[in-house]
Amino acid sequence: MNTYPKRLTILLPALILIISCSKKPQTTTPITPTTSIVTLRDYLQPSYILSNYQNWIDPNTLFESTGNLTPKNLDPTDITSSSQLDIDMDGDEDIFSFKNYDINIPGNVPPPVLYLNNGKAFIKSSWAGPSTMRGNKTLVGDFNGDKKPDIFSVEAYDPPNTCNCMPDMTTNKLLLNMGSNLTNVKEISGLSGFWVSGCSGDIDKDGDLDVLVFNFHLMHNGVKNKLLLNDGSGNFTTTEISGISGISLVDASELIDINKDGYLDLVLNNRNQAGNANQLRIFWGDGKTFNLSNVTNISIPNIGVYDIDAYDVNGDGTLEVILFSIDPNGWAVDFYGSTDKGGSFANQSSKYISTNTNITAQNGFIHVKHIFISDIDNNGKVDIVSSNRSVNVRWEQDAGGVFRRKY
Repeated sequence: MNTYPKRLTILLPALILIISCSKKPQTTTPITPTTSIVTLRDYLQPSYILSNYQNWIDPNTLFESTGNLTPKNLDPTDITSSSQLDIDMDGDEDIFSFKNYDINIPGNVPPPVLYLNNGKAFIKSSWAGPSTMRGNKTLVGDFNGDKKPDIFSVEAYDPPNTCNCMPDMTTNKLLLNMGSNLTNVKEISGLSGFWVSGCSGDIDKDGDLDVLVFNFHLMHNGVKNKLLLNDGSGNFTTTEISGISGISLVDASELIDINKDGYLDLVLNNRNQAGNANQLRIFWGDGKTFNLSNVTNISIPNIGVYDIDAYDVNGDGTLEVILFSIDPNGWAVDFYGSTDKGGSFANQSSKYISTNTNITAQNGFIHVKHIFISDIDNNGKVDIVSSNRSVNVRWEQDAGGVFRRKY
């Protein structure tokens, strides 16, 4: 019997430990907790931009109900997938998330969790939508053109560890915003697969959000990666991109305008079929599609890539690609920059970041699924921030442009 590769993200049973961790880490530079952002976001932006949150959520501001004002002391952003978005359009970011689940227990898949922000605290709201959803990545955007943020849930579900079998085939889902909830769920029919990664943005430059989704186990189940073209009302036409639709084992992807030419580029990492080597690539966009003849390959070590970000640190007009990954030394942030306007990229981590590896053992730090770019210390320079506020890890940029890790 074959043993099929499963992704590290779902396999780590230790992730569940974070949810119950109540120890508050020491902080070298205190950050003032806040729940209000007071501004409304443009939700027609790519999912990558909308994943760079304006607010670093303090887990001590999450409550089970208005009658139970004891902090939950957990961080819902350190779970399988999570998004911050202003669901009720009151100027405050709310939280939508999928909890981790123990794959040693069959059928142990909890429903989504929703926390609404009242400007002072996050109050858990009951979820009335489908309980069988399993979002591995959640994409925020206004997918139906009503100026309210929706969620596109990229679905993947691992079977129990006791089953040496293929992961379940699931369908992606669009959760439309009804003003105070996301329970109007549209299933993207005819697309069953193991959808580990996806990204959204206006790929064809027609003013609405399209979606790319990647079936991790393509080589086993035969379902190709898909491009979903939006008609502006949240109805998608399914198509494939020659070459790219056949890339298997994609574990990270984003749509980012790396060279600032006005077109979204596709940055993705996939492993080879043996699952033991990375292939990080930038497919350059032209406002229509992507193809294998217009691509830059970036050499990276054999690491587990969890998140892709980008920022023009040196101001030369080409964004540096920032990877958040795990290697034998622990969790790390690495920079890959170009000196020829995107023709090639090389590791420039020693230039831009200080103390970026071996963070696993620090302050009980176990796992972070997502990092984002934001000026959290309000010094006019962006920082790299862990979505797991409960351990407070971040890399603050100093006056010389170097990112220094702090807790």
